[in-house]
Parts: sequence; structure tokens; C-alpha cells
Amino acid sequence: MPNLPKESVTRSRAFEKIGMDYLGPLRHNGQFQKPTKFWICLFTCIATRAVYLELVHSNSTQESILAFRRFTTRRETPDYMLSDNSTTFCSASNTLESSIYARSSDDRL
Repeated sequence: MPNLPKESVTRSRAFEKIGMDYLGPLRHNGQFQKPTKFWICLFTCIATRAVYLELVHSNSTQESILAFRRFTTRRETPDYMLSDNSTTFCSASNTLESSIYARSSDDRL
């Protein structure tokens, strides 16, 4: 049996290292409305396997970033983040990295 990843066996606070994925699409049938699609953004703590769910209205980069911002508002910003290579997560990663780089270059001025 292979060894467990070091991220899941090293001591850390809850949600310091997370995994992020989408669940869906799911449908909601309102009483007097047409059915609407929605997704669930799933955040899991790699060390404790605790789960945090965010409801999102579309499978877009913007919704993914907004869900991540809501997550970090309730929890701290994670030190390590793992997700699959879907286009939504890849472009969200690029957007977050460019905004972090812009902030760090502003701090140097």
C-alpha cells in the first residue's frame, strides 16, 4: 500500500490545505417557476476531511472565484489548494494569481 500524501498526514489547522470541486448540475423546480440549474462548490479539508459547501448559479470562472471569496470570508485563506484541471478552475487560478501578483507589486512601490 502506498504512503499517504504529506499534505494529509502533517499537522495543520482545519482548511489550511483544501481540495475544491463542483457537484452538479442539479435542478430546482420552483412551484410557479421553470426549472433552474445550480451547482455546489465543494471545499474539503485535506487533513481532517471536513466539508464546506457553497451554492453557485453557474459553472463559470466568476462564480468559482466568488465561491472561493465567500469561503475565505468564513474561513482563513488556505495555504495549499488542490483541484482538477477543469477550465473553470484553471482560469480561476490564473485570475487569482494575477491579482495576487498585482497586489504584491503594488506593495513594493
